[in-house]
Amino acid sequence: MRFPCLCIGLSLFVCAGAVAAPFQDLNFEAATVEAAPADPTPPDFEFVDPISAAAALPGWTVQLDSTVCNTIWGEPAALDQTAVELNSTDAIQGNYDVDLYSSVYTPGDGSFAIPSISQMGDIPSGTQSILFDVRSPTVAGGIVEAIPFVSINGSPIPVFEISSSSGIEQWGGNVSAFAGTTSELSFSAAGVLGPFPGNEDLYELDAISFSNQSVPEPASGALLAIVGAGLLGRRRKRWAPYHS
Repeated sequence: MRFPCLCIGLSLFVCAGAVAAPFQDLNFEAATVEAAPADPTPPDFEFVDPISAAAALPGWTVQLDSTVCNTIWGEPAALDQTAVELNSTDAIQGNYDVDLYSSVYTPGDGSFAIPSISQMGDIPSGTQSILFDVRSPTVAGGIVEAIPFVSINGSPIPVFEISSSSGIEQWGGNVSAFAGTTSELSFSAAGVLGPFPGNEDLYELDAISFSNQSVPEPASGALLAIVGAGLLGRRRKRWAPYHS
């Protein structure tokens, strides 16, 4: 009579352990380049060198606003509208990083389409901070300032630049409130207002990690206060090209 109980207990233990899993591919090195599906989503999106989102970003869900995408941009590409792109040209680290690009719909209009990547995973116990690297590409007219927007379970995480070297910035933020939980981590380009190229939000993302060390306190005024992506406009952009 004891053996069935033992088996049931073991089964419950195994199932409970299978609910959570570590985050995947936080440095984007698991990417493979495969042809885009025959039915790209969204169907009206003007993909440049389209590739499979699932193969390029395993574990991640790609969205444009609330639309889940099965296709992202490959290379070479000239980003001229809101997009997610797998970048293998001069990646921040290793062979790949990811470009997130948001821009205003039309001149003088304050609405944006929001690209994002997200996934569910375990935030290790004892975690104090999240760290990641970004780079702001140069476009015609100047450098587009990186405005990374990070959220966990839909809650915005204030992030700020910690250090910079050779154009690569390390950013971080306090995520201690989520330590030891299985949560949804999301990165997006939130969009900003201003004259071109300040009306765009474009950055390369790489080397995401969790740390048991606290991030240093930001200098006065350095903490980034970003309007939630969900409050921004949700229309696609067709102008102001970016050329890599």
